[in-house]
Amino acid sequence: MSAPTRDEIKAFFDQHDDDKSGTLEKNELPPLLKEIGLEGVQADQVLAAADENGDGKISFDEFCKLVGV
Repeated sequence: MSAPTRDEIKAFFDQHDDDKSGTLEKNELPPLLKEIGLEGVQADQVLAAADENGDGKISFDEFCKLVGV
């Protein structure tokens, strides 16, 4: 199985960006975490790890860094 492409990751990101803001907010993270098998991980932890600029949201670039792309 090959690693997902950036386009596939963008589609996954967009699927979970419920308000289509271009960022993932805390309330959008639990369904995403559940889908990738991390439902025990707290959204606060993911947000703290990924939110590099401190705006309380995860941009697509921050998400890519989080998932190692």
